[in-house]
Amino acid sequence: MAVNPPDSPSLVLEDVTRTITSITLRFVPGSYNGGNLITGYILYRDQGVGGSPYSMIYNGTSFPEIIFYNVTNLMTGHIYNF
Repeated sequence: MAVNPPDSPSLVLEDVTRTITSITLRFVPGSYNGGNLITGYILYRDQGVGGSPYSMIYNGTSFPEIIFYNVTNLMTGHIYNF
């Protein structure tokens, strides 16, 4: 029996931990899990420059209990996409 993929999680910025060069993101599971347990989250980020490629910055496979990730080494004046 085929299963459907789960909804992507939402990322929430935890303002309390934000600094000038780092942020903490929280994974909020989507409302539909596709009939499967969530086994972890993978996070990709661009380089903060329009059109830059995305690269994996966190591979949380097999760690579904980890729902926070601290992103460091950010540069002011850049807009990052996750």
